[in-house]
Amino acid sequence: MSKAKKIAICINSSALDQVYSGLIMAATAVTMADHVDLCVAMGGINAFVKGRMEKLDIASELTAMDGDFKKRVADTNYVKPHDLVKSMKESGNCKIHVCQPAIDLFGYTRADLIAEVDDVLGAAAALDISLSADLVLVY
Repeated sequence: MSKAKKIAICINSSALDQVYSGLIMAATAVTMADHVDLCVAMGGINAFVKGRMEKLDIASELTAMDGDFKKRVADTNYVKPHDLVKSMKESGNCKIHVCQPAIDLFGYTRADLIAEVDDVLGAAAALDISLSADLVLVY
């Protein structure tokens, strides 16, 4: 596959399975792209608050299909979500952006977020990231 120049990935969910999907794609993208922007939107904010990523629940749709998802993840020693975030940041070509309106709405501050978050931005900046990307994925 040819190397994409820039990939933007938006996580708009705090459900474990959806956060995993976005982080797995982002962790893969850092090996295939010149730059990856991970944008955390309104629904994803809770996953990026300190201590919350380890306690995420699965989406209700998945519960109906297979209530043992969290157990399967634990049993297979699957990489933890925060470890995926750390490996993405260690690559040197990933920035993590969190939605300022989400922080305001839920009463968080920048200090409440995990250390790997690079900045907090508004809708115009998030749109600019997406418009300048070669590929945009949303989870």
